[in-house]
Amino acid sequence: MESQPDIAIEILSPGDSAGRTLQRADFYLRVGVSLAWFIDPETRTLTAYRPGMQPTVHTEPETVDAKPVLADFTLDLTAMFAEMDA
Repeated sequence: MESQPDIAIEILSPGDSAGRTLQRADFYLRVGVSLAWFIDPETRTLTAYRPGMQPTVHTEPETVDAKPVLADFTLDLTAMFAEMDA
Protein backbone atom coordinates (compact mmCIF):
# COMPACT_ATOMS: atom_id res chain seq x y z
CA MET A 1 0.00 0.00 0.00
CA GLU A 2 1.64 3.24 -1.16
CA SER A 3 -0.10 5.37 1.43
CA GLN A 4 -2.54 4.32 4.10
CA PRO A 5 -5.50 5.98 5.76
CA ASP A 6 -5.39 6.95 9.42
CA ILE A 7 -8.65 5.09 10.07
CA ALA A 8 -10.35 2.12 8.41
CA ILE A 9 -14.06 1.46 8.96
CA GLU A 10 -15.83 -1.66 7.71
CA ILE A 11 -19.44 -2.72 8.05
CA LEU A 12 -19.47 -6.50 8.13
CA SER A 13 -21.64 -8.59 5.84
CA PRO A 14 -23.52 -11.66 7.09
CA GLY A 15 -20.96 -13.93 5.39
CA ASP A 16 -17.88 -12.35 6.98
CA SER A 17 -16.12 -14.83 9.25
CA ALA A 18 -14.28 -13.94 12.44
CA GLY A 19 -11.05 -15.26 10.93
CA ARG A 20 -11.34 -13.11 7.84
CA THR A 21 -12.13 -10.06 9.94
CA LEU A 22 -9.01 -10.67 12.05
CA GLN A 23 -6.93 -11.00 8.88
CA ARG A 24 -8.19 -7.66 7.60
CA ALA A 25 -7.61 -5.98 10.97
CA ASP A 26 -4.06 -7.37 11.06
CA PHE A 27 -3.44 -6.12 7.52
CA TYR A 28 -4.64 -2.60 8.35
CA LEU A 29 -2.44 -2.39 11.43
CA ARG A 30 0.62 -3.82 9.60
CA VAL A 31 0.42 -1.13 6.90
CA GLY A 32 0.21 1.66 9.47
CA VAL A 33 -3.49 2.35 9.99
CA SER A 34 -3.89 3.90 13.47
CA LEU A 35 -7.46 2.74 14.09
CA ALA A 36 -9.64 0.07 12.49
CA TRP A 37 -13.33 -0.26 13.28
CA PHE A 38 -15.37 -3.31 12.33
CA ILE A 39 -19.11 -2.77 12.74
CA ASP A 40 -21.30 -5.86 12.96
CA PRO A 41 -24.99 -5.08 12.35
CA GLU A 42 -26.02 -8.62 13.38
CA THR A 43 -24.45 -8.52 16.84
CA ARG A 44 -24.80 -4.73 17.09
CA THR A 45 -21.16 -4.35 18.07
CA LEU A 46 -18.20 -2.25 17.04
CA THR A 47 -14.77 -3.80 17.49
CA ALA A 48 -11.88 -1.34 17.56
CA TYR A 49 -8.30 -2.34 16.74
CA ARG A 50 -5.33 -0.12 17.60
CA PRO A 51 -1.62 -0.92 17.17
CA GLY A 52 -0.08 -2.60 20.20
CA MET A 53 -3.40 -3.01 22.01
CA GLN A 54 -5.98 -5.74 22.44
CA PRO A 55 -9.17 -5.24 20.40
CA THR A 56 -12.03 -3.62 22.29
CA VAL A 57 -15.65 -4.59 21.70
CA HIS A 58 -18.24 -1.86 22.16
CA THR A 59 -22.00 -2.39 22.47
CA GLU A 60 -25.07 -0.24 22.82
CA PRO A 61 -25.62 2.20 24.50
CA GLU A 62 -21.93 3.17 24.34
CA THR A 63 -20.52 6.16 22.56
CA VAL A 64 -17.17 5.37 20.92
CA ASP A 65 -14.42 7.91 20.31
CA ALA A 66 -11.93 7.82 17.45
CA LYS A 67 -8.96 9.24 19.35
CA PRO A 68 -6.24 9.98 18.44
CA VAL A 69 -7.21 9.90 14.76
CA LEU A 70 -10.30 12.13 15.01
CA ALA A 71 -9.92 13.86 18.37
CA ASP A 72 -13.39 15.43 18.53
CA PHE A 73 -15.41 12.66 16.87
CA THR A 74 -17.69 10.29 18.77
CA LEU A 75 -20.10 7.68 17.45
CA ASP A 76 -23.33 6.94 19.32
CA LEU A 77 -23.89 3.23 18.70
CA THR A 78 -27.59 3.32 19.57
CA ALA A 79 -28.22 6.10 17.04
CA MET A 80 -26.08 4.41 14.38
CA PHE A 81 -27.80 1.03 14.68
CA ALA A 82 -31.24 2.70 14.74
CA GLU A 83 -30.35 4.43 11.47
CA MET A 84 -29.15 1.14 9.98
CA ASP A 85 -32.45 -0.51 11.00
CA ALA A 86 -34.56 2.22 9.35
